[in-house]
Amino acid sequence: MSLTQSRSMGAGTTKATSGGGGITLRSSSIVTQYGLTNITPTNPTGSVAGDFLVLCVWQNDTSASGFAPNTPAGWTLAAAPGGVGDELLAVYYRVSNGTMPTFSEGGSGTYDQIAVMLAIQNVNATPISAAYSQTTSTNTATQAAPSVSTAQTNDLLISMWGTNPLGSQSAGKSYSSFGTSTLAQQGQVGGNGFSFFAVATQVVAASGATGTRSATASYSATSEYIAANIAIRHA
Repeated sequence: MSLTQSRSMGAGTTKATSGGGGITLRSSSIVTQYGLTNITPTNPTGSVAGDFLVLCVWQNDTSASGFAPNTPAGWTLAAAPGGVGDELLAVYYRVSNGTMPTFSEGGSGTYDQIAVMLAIQNVNATPISAAYSQTTSTNTATQAAPSVSTAQTNDLLISMWGTNPLGSQSAGKSYSSFGTSTLAQQGQVGGNGFSFFAVATQVVAASGATGTRSATASYSATSEYIAANIAIRHA
């Protein structure tokens, strides 16, 4: 079963984040599913060939059989993905060619999967300003994605948080309190482990260390989480 949602710029959606280099988050989309092996993201509303795409894929593998993410042709895996317990977070990017492949995160059995896609404009030909960095832990409500160091001023920081609510596998869970970041997308899988995942963005005015970025999980008593940051360089 899957659910797809797309957001374009406007009231109640992702802020049009632009800085000195004009980097802009055009729009975003989210797909949630369970009980399937692969996930096919959707292009965000209004996205066109030439946009810079960042794909964040959260997965909870209930069979705990291990992960081996694929990287479709034309895409780059931001870093060798890590996880905690049965969870995995993988981030991919590319310049859009208008098509969307299927992504396989490996493992076997049934999964919770959430894919958030960001379409970004005015990105440098050397796109990564700060390399992907993540932290993992358990039973924590306020989850801090680690500080990264941006290469220049006014780059776009992308923050991610995902939780597997082991002690309360039911609907109605989410993140809140994103601090100086603006929520792009969040969702919860409607079956299996009922994982929930959020992505937020911010144009960071200064170069260098960004500091951590935190969000608050509505459930954390018995849980495992991943929090991560990556920064995109403006043109």
